[in-house]
Amino acid sequence: MALNKILTPLDGSVLASKTLPIAVSLAGLAKAGVCLVSVTGGKAGDFRHGDSELYLEEISSSLVGIGIPACSYVAVGNDALAASWS
Repeated sequence: MALNKILTPLDGSVLASKTLPIAVSLAGLAKAGVCLVSVTGGKAGDFRHGDSELYLEEISSSLVGIGIPACSYVAVGNDALAASWS
């Protein structure tokens, strides 16, 4: 089974950004692409969603610039509900 895409969650935090060099290294070794994803609690089109899109698009463009196929996706969800343990 070949590794085609490496899903890399990024939320703008320092901790999340530490995953990017690892994803890039794996992508280079496997000749795979990197798919950047972020989840925002805001609605599509609002300020937070737009900031997340811009952030991921900038990183995606940088990856493409060094020869790594990349895509980005911002999902909309309510983090508080997802973290519910009831």
